[in-house]
Order: sequence, then structure tokens, then C-alpha cells
Amino acid sequence: MRRYCRNCFHPMTYKAKFCAHCGQKDTDGKMTMRGLLGKLWDTTFHLESKFVRSCWQLFIPGKVVTEFFKGKLGRYPHPLRFYAIVAFFFLFMVNYTLKNKETESNKNEAGVHVSGDSSKTDININLGGKRLFEAGKHYAIIQQLREQYAALPEDMHTPQAKAAVDSVLHRMAVEWQSKDMVKGLFTIGDSLDVPKELDTVPMSLGFHTVRVKMVDIFRYEPEEIIQRYQLTDWKSKLVVRQGIKTVKDPTVLVHAYLGSLTWVILALATIMAGLLMLLYWRQRRYYVEHFLFVLHHHSAIMLALTILLTINIFTPVAPWVWAITIFWFMTEPFFAMRRFYKQSYLKTFLKFQVFSIVHVLLLVLLFFIGLLVVIIIF
Repeated sequence: MRRYCRNCFHPMTYKAKFCAHCGQKDTDGKMTMRGLLGKLWDTTFHLESKFVRSCWQLFIPGKVVTEFFKGKLGRYPHPLRFYAIVAFFFLFMVNYTLKNKETESNKNEAGVHVSGDSSKTDININLGGKRLFEAGKHYAIIQQLREQYAALPEDMHTPQAKAAVDSVLHRMAVEWQSKDMVKGLFTIGDSLDVPKELDTVPMSLGFHTVRVKMVDIFRYEPEEIIQRYQLTDWKSKLVVRQGIKTVKDPTVLVHAYLGSLTWVILALATIMAGLLMLLYWRQRRYYVEHFLFVLHHHSAIMLALTILLTINIFTPVAPWVWAITIFWFMTEPFFAMRRFYKQSYLKTFLKFQVFSIVHVLLLVLLFFIGLLVVIIIF
């Protein structure tokens, strides 16, 4: 019985395991979970000898891009694919490191300090992460209780009533401590002697600021605050919505920006390639040559940081290692330009200075543009 490829229907020879036309393996379509994950790994990362070769040769300034444009394409993986893989591992390690630091910070700062007698107890809460909003909610409840007491007729503000409310506040403080409601930016008293309201606090996203009472941040939803403060312009509304979202989870903005960092670096490489094209216009090189030169430079930086962050999980990386790495980041483009463009040391140095200054300024500019975009849409 004649066999045909299940993908392209090309005739297959007897006992052939792969189609001679499309290369697909002869299979009935059934696949185990292990096979599915293995296929994902192979098609996404394709970690083989040329990938490993590119990793260590990337630390030799200008070597990979020079060899690539000498026609040795088969020795190295596709530059954009290689960049995507390195960026994936880099962002994964950065997110992992930030998450670990947040966890350690929460452990180290955990605790509620209660001092004084039962009538004048202060609870100092040092909050971080999502628990900041949880403590803020508790703070809003205490403030609401004080406001309700203050709204009572004057003839009801008796010493007995004040003592009763103070007792409730003290009980709430003790219950808060027992539930491990810790970590915050508040100094909350458990009596009516504490001021009823803190001053308004600024909510800002850099380009616009709105002042809101701290208690309102935790008491109301963003749309309720917009209505209560009669905010009509889009900038104020955006500040309130995104600001409260950040208060609820301070790490959400960081992780959202890290997710867009790959595109920021690509935009940086695109513009810097145009600059190199102007600096070396006499060499009549294609734009793609300058683009891959810059792309490999950024891939090398991310790869070096990924390695150091991975090592740092198991043992702290010494400060001098970080110092040497940063020095390499700063000087690597000079030697790479010297190898790739083959000009004199003086000309290369002058063009390297222009490249470095524009690179830093553009990096800062794109950083803030990327941050602004993330703030608006995250």
C-alpha cells in the first residue's frame, strides 16, 4: 500500500521516516506531553553547537558580526532569533531576581511595633508590595471610625464615649497585629488623640500631578475619586486610575515595563544603526550590517547580565566582577568598531565617542518614552 505524507500528500518511499518533500516526520498525529514540550524547545530555542559558539564568541568584540558578513552564515544562528532567545532568558532572570528581592524584603521588614500604654499605642507598619494596599484599607477603616465619632453631637463626646471608642481602636490594633497585617507606610494610633486626617498626598506619573487625601486612595475606587474630586481632564483621570493600580500592586508597573524592554532595545538598535551608517557612509555598507553590529552589542550585554544574575542566585557576585563587567560594556563598542569597520585607532576613537554619547542620550530618552507608554496602557 502506497504511503503519502500527511502534511503535503507527497508520495513516501517504503519505510521512510521523513517526507522527502516537506521534511515532516511520518506520524499519525499522536503526541505525548514530553514530545510536545520537546518540540517547543527545539523550534523556539534550537540550542545546538552554533548557539553555544555564538554565546562565547559574542564576548570577543566584533567577532560574530565580522564572521557573519564574511559569508560564514551557517556557523551562527539567525541574529534576530538569537537576540530573542537571549532577551527571553535575560528578562526571565531579571523578573526572578526582582521577585526574590521582594520576598526577602517582605520577610526582613515583617513586624508590628507596639509601644506605650493601652491609651496611647502607636503601630508602625512598614509595608511593601500588595500588602501596602491591605494596610491602607485598614487605615481607612480607622479613619472612618474617627470621622463618625467626630460627627456625633457635642453632648455625646463624653469621657465615657471617648474611652469606649479608644477601646475599640485598641482592640483593632491588637487584632491587626495578631493577623500579621504588617509592612506599610503608616503610623497609626489606636486612640482618638491621633490627628483625624493626614494631609493630601500627590499622585503623579511624571507629566501630571493630582493631590488626593491618603484615606480616599484606600477608601474609594478610582471612578469614585474622579467624581468626588470633579476631575474632568484626561490626564488627571489617567493619573488616578494608574496611580491606584500601582498602589494596589507596586510591582505591576515594573513587570509591565520589563515586558516592553525588548522593543525598546530594538528601537535603540534601529536608530543607532542609522547613526553608524552616517559615520561610515564612505564604506558604502548596507544598513543591515550596522543594525546587526548594534544588535550583537546589545545581545552581548544582556547575555553577560543573564550569566551574572544566574550566578548571583547561588552565590553573591563580587562588586569587582560587576565593575569589570560595566567597564567591558563601556569599552566593547570601541574594539568592535575597530575590528568590524577596520579604521585607524584615532578615527575609531572619535567615532566611538560620538556613538557612546548618542547611545546614552537615546537610551535615556527611549527609556522614558517606553515608561510613559507602559504607564498609559498597562
